[in-house]
Amino acid sequence: MLLAAASLRRHLDSTSAGTSEDLEAESTAIPSCTLHVCTSCRPRSAPREPREERPGLRLYQAVRAAIEASSLKQRVDVRPADCLSLCPRPCGVALSSPGAWSYLFGDQGSNAHDIVECVRTYLGSTGGHLPRDRRPETMRANILGRVPPGLGVPRGEGT
Repeated sequence: MLLAAASLRRHLDSTSAGTSEDLEAESTAIPSCTLHVCTSCRPRSAPREPREERPGLRLYQAVRAAIEASSLKQRVDVRPADCLSLCPRPCGVALSSPGAWSYLFGDQGSNAHDIVECVRTYLGSTGGHLPRDRRPETMRANILGRVPPGLGVPRGEGT
């Protein structure tokens, strides 16, 4: 019987999809996230109307298109936010995932590429931890806040 168990173990080991390191990385990486982009953001000098001309809406459209064209499209929900209250620091984005750190960035302008790279780093992180040196250069000094995991989750329902 021990011989059969050893044979079965060898068979399972040889047909497994990944190494223990792969499985550990999968268990610590963030499976998906939500990226909110403020669609009403505009510099003070920009007119309020037409809304279609606001830099925030243009950034949302560019980020959404970039995510859709990337390998991240199944893992990232890009949502418009009517206002993130970052008026002095347009354009704003917020990045979050259940059980992980959440982030708020300002001064993003037309920075779709770096936002996508930051999302990629976030998804590959442990618990949403985004050290300054791992974020794209344009997103290092423009972080406006981060929120610990689990805030607002009733006891016993979060991580």
